[in-house]
Amino acid sequence: MERLTNGTRRLPSLRLTAAITLSAWLAGCAVTSDEPPSGEHARAVPEQYAAWFAGGLEADIDSSDWSRINRAQELIDEGRYNEAIDYLQPLVNRDVPPAYYEMAKLYDQGLGIEENPAEAARLYGLAIERPSSVRGHASLNLARLYLEGRGVERNDVLAYHLLWQAKEADLERTAEVLLADLLAEGGEGVEADPDLARQLYEQAAAQGQQQALQALAEAHAPGGWLEEDPAQAMDYAQRHAEVLQQQASAGDVNAMLQLASLYSADGLLGDQPSQRIHWLQQAAQAGDLDALAGQDAT
Repeated sequence: MERLTNGTRRLPSLRLTAAITLSAWLAGCAVTSDEPPSGEHARAVPEQYAAWFAGGLEADIDSSDWSRINRAQELIDEGRYNEAIDYLQPLVNRDVPPAYYEMAKLYDQGLGIEENPAEAARLYGLAIERPSSVRGHASLNLARLYLEGRGVERNDVLAYHLLWQAKEADLERTAEVLLADLLAEGGEGVEADPDLARQLYEQAAAQGQQQALQALAEAHAPGGWLEEDPAQAMDYAQRHAEVLQQQASAGDVNAMLQLASLYSADGLLGDQPSQRIHWLQQAAQAGDLDALAGQDAT
């Protein structure tokens, strides 16, 4: 879970026009005015959500507020959720954005409280109504809910703008990947831009994000949406496998299963039964019953 403290994240420019300008720059377009370029990929933000993207003064959060937030984060890490809520609730009552964000995550993930994505979405929305160091993180998490239609009606346009806002915050998370996913084929009210999607994936791949490496490997493989390039596809697939191996070494069972899939008959690294069986066995030893079934089938 990401840790947020006062001053640990650069506060980005949060105006929507800045996000659109960055989009145009990535696509190689020149912007000479404050007006959105003609190649904007989505409709404007609906008026009722304008506060999520407005500028203005950063929320006033003093050192004692941050001490309570940091203590709440420690308690959450320790699984002491009720105590964490006790720390957060007074700050929520005072409309402190990071407190809204931490509470939203509890509802989002069902930690110490019944999972409630609709309430999580409401709290993420409150967290981004005023600029603060959590605005990018909350925007990313809220965008995921809108992309999945989880707790809210799916809305690709809102997700698009939220992802740009998250990208501007330079989070080193998955904003670029999710935005590229949306732009690769387009969405409801969002125009596809494969070239920009490729650039965003490449940015994320340069940071070692395995989702981007996988997407580029698939895109350059036969039948992919980018120019077929077997060498490029293999390079990205191997880098993808290296990241998964690091995760698997840390005990990530899902990474083990993904590695097994990479070495299947239709996997990105080709049919290598010994490697596939190895990773299925690793997952099985970690207690995954599906892996055991997959191993028997092999």
